[in-house]
Amino acid sequence: MTDNFFTRFLNFGSSNPNAGASGSRTNPMQFSQITTTGNKGGSMNPYLTLGLGAVGGLMGYMNRPQNIGFTGSMSNFGTSGYAPNLDLLRSIRGIGNRASSLDQMGGEFMDQYRMMIDPQSAYNEQLQANLRESIGDTTAQTVGNQNMMLAQRGVGTGGMSNILSAVAGNNANEAIRTGTLGIQQQSLQNAGQFGGMATGAVGTAGDLASRAAGLRSNIDARTLQNEQFNTQAQNQYQQYLDMARYNADVQNQNAQGAFGNNLLNYAGGLASLFV
Repeated sequence: MTDNFFTRFLNFGSSNPNAGASGSRTNPMQFSQITTTGNKGGSMNPYLTLGLGAVGGLMGYMNRPQNIGFTGSMSNFGTSGYAPNLDLLRSIRGIGNRASSLDQMGGEFMDQYRMMIDPQSAYNEQLQANLRESIGDTTAQTVGNQNMMLAQRGVGTGGMSNILSAVAGNNANEAIRTGTLGIQQQSLQNAGQFGGMATGAVGTAGDLASRAAGLRSNIDARTLQNEQFNTQAQNQYQQYLDMARYNADVQNQNAQGAFGNNLLNYAGGLASLFV
């Protein structure tokens, strides 16, 4: 049977006449002789096989899988910010200021109420002193005029003069009593008005303060909700990072393990050629 082309190529330059027509040439590789007989085929030069295997192994090693690099970190995490509207904050401050002013006014009205309802307060005592002084001046002027008229008529002091003076004194005392009662009634009336204004001012101040507190409570609730949202999102993102790192490590280990197994199997295949 005619030698196949591959056998003739491998034995190129051999001195064996069966190796081919170029026995006079020197093959630089000078592989060992390979003979063929009939249908049995030819055995391949083991060194060539080893060289080809080494080349294949080197190419496989150069194709070593690269590790998956995971660079995610918490520095990439963004939080949700919440800032109350500035107009809302100004409105809350304005409500608070009005509530404070009304509360202060309510306190002042209450002081006026206490002063007017107390008969011995400085306010009432001053009114009574003014009343007595006015009535005293009027009584003295009246008695003086009466005495002058009696003198002009030739009536001396004593007798009629004393009677008129006593009458004037009684009238003065009655005027003082009546005036004092009027002062007390007017003071009570004024005290009621101031008490009502005090109650109204304090009540309105309380309503405004409650409204401002409600608005601030809403802001606090939204702030808390935002913080809870950020905390939950941060925890979920951290879990994502941990799972992503774990998956990357597992994939890298599997890829490197498979690569090592392939090299071992390849080396075993080459070794089996020499058995």
